[in-house]
Amino acid sequence: MYCPLEKINTQLQACPVHNCLYNRQGNCRFEGLTNSESAFFEDELEGKDELVLQGTKRIKAFIYADAFISYVLDGTNALTARKKQLIQSRVVMTEKLYHWLQQKSIFPKCIISGSAIGYYGIDPQENWTAICDENTQPQAIFMSELCQAWEQTALKFAQQNTKIIRLAVVFGEGGILPQMLLPIRLNMIAKIGSGKQPVVWIHIQDVLRAIIFLLQLDSHQKVYNLVAPEQINQQAFTDVAARVLKRKPFITMPKCVFELALGEQSQLILNGQYVIPQALCSHGFKFQYPNLEQALTGILLGH
Repeated sequence: MYCPLEKINTQLQACPVHNCLYNRQGNCRFEGLTNSESAFFEDELEGKDELVLQGTKRIKAFIYADAFISYVLDGTNALTARKKQLIQSRVVMTEKLYHWLQQKSIFPKCIISGSAIGYYGIDPQENWTAICDENTQPQAIFMSELCQAWEQTALKFAQQNTKIIRLAVVFGEGGILPQMLLPIRLNMIAKIGSGKQPVVWIHIQDVLRAIIFLLQLDSHQKVYNLVAPEQINQQAFTDVAARVLKRKPFITMPKCVFELALGEQSQLILNGQYVIPQALCSHGFKFQYPNLEQALTGILLGH
């Protein structure tokens, strides 16, 4: 059974939370909806074993009788447990920390507050021709909105001297790098999807050096991208890693595999934006590991 897209869009546009529980016994409970919005969905669900919403990117998924139905709007759906956890660990903890500092009248010379290049979102057209700097506008998708809220929480405490660092994927001996290299070590995956999606990274030593640099920097600039200056895509990442590891992976993994397995989070692997460290470089910071081959050689071979 299908609901008219126009009706669904009209009802959902103003809903802060888009959850309902539905079963064949006719019990239907809605959270975060007005009475009129709840009544609309009750009418649409009455007597149906399932409700399938189809249409544009605005509405992505749904379904199942006797199941949880999640309405996804522009990439921000009813908060999943994972999203709540991310908000708690980033936004809420930052708020608590700054409030504590304020209550204790503690004003450090400088505070470095974290964020991420997820602030810049993705390229929906998958052209990846744009290059983002600190002045590039964010997007209305969860990863970007999380970073926006995280940064705004820190910066609203104007009495503190806060600098925001938007981190790329950090490469070091631990972290995510071993997982990224495993398919290459096994001579398996050479390319994911088109292979043209950006891989934006930074060596952990450059992260530490940049933090020290910013702690000592006298500047009114508030936001800094902590990313390596080299722009590289997923196919190039594999080529460099295979060369350093002396491997020859050959399998192309279709992007649909990751979309099915990871859902919305697949965008972290399949999409993104190129980002440059414009503010850091303009203030004279020099990278120890400016290119990927140098970084991987140092991490994997110890030189």
